[in-house]
Amino acid sequence: MNNCKPLGEATKILLPSYYDKISWGNIWSRKLESGTAFEWAITAATLKAAEKQGFSVSIPLLTEFHAPDYFVLRNEIPQTHGAQVGNSDTMLRSKPLNERFLYCLVPKAILEKDGKYFSLFREGCPYHKIMNGKSYLERTDIIIVPGKPCVGFPQYSQSRNEIIFQYEYENQILEGTLIAKTSPYIPVKKRNPKGGIDILASGIIECSVNKTVEVASEQLSRYKSIFNLGDQLPCFSLVTGNDLSSMPYDTHTINLNTEDSEQIAKELLAASLIIVKNFLL
Repeated sequence: MNNCKPLGEATKILLPSYYDKISWGNIWSRKLESGTAFEWAITAATLKAAEKQGFSVSIPLLTEFHAPDYFVLRNEIPQTHGAQVGNSDTMLRSKPLNERFLYCLVPKAILEKDGKYFSLFREGCPYHKIMNGKSYLERTDIIIVPGKPCVGFPQYSQSRNEIIFQYEYENQILEGTLIAKTSPYIPVKKRNPKGGIDILASGIIECSVNKTVEVASEQLSRYKSIFNLGDQLPCFSLVTGNDLSSMPYDTHTINLNTEDSEQIAKELLAASLIIVKNFLL
């Protein structure tokens, strides 16, 4: 594959109801090596797999917030450490700061089955960072956590320049406010519970066109520490363009040397069906 167009076509196959409603920007014209297009194709496959496993899937940025141009931006609370690889710095700077705060708290998708909810975030997990209270720069490619934002949240108070959030997590409501300003620290004005809480991930998916065992091992080791996961191996999956099956994790290799978008979609879906089963069922 010499470009990301087949990945874009595969994503459209996997996400037909939403694909044309999302503002993808230049995702499909970037170099394959950047990995961004591959990550979005895997995200689409994860949502398709969830549907096939009986979950209802909603994309609140489209259905509730009507903000399709924020879908491809990362779920990272704005801070003054600057933009990182994985998103367009120009796109980020062109967006109002208060909207960047507001929409970073909105999951890319919400999954529901039998009254149980899960939220899927891309490139960050803001509620974990707020409630954990620790500063870290690592961003998970795809992370699924229990729960969902409460109806009508997050919301922006223009008079106070604050973002108000409420999140349903494991039979309790996590809530608080953020001040919409850039800072080296997360500008939390208040949170409840005051002492914070350790939000546990249902699953983390790391994606890479080409990643070494050493780099992948180091990444997952850091995630274990950040998310207090210990040796819960079913919580991790690796989807890559190269073979990492020697690692003690759930690994999936996708053939990226083909222009056949239907084949790519088929391979991504097969991997994602296993991942969803491991994470959510």
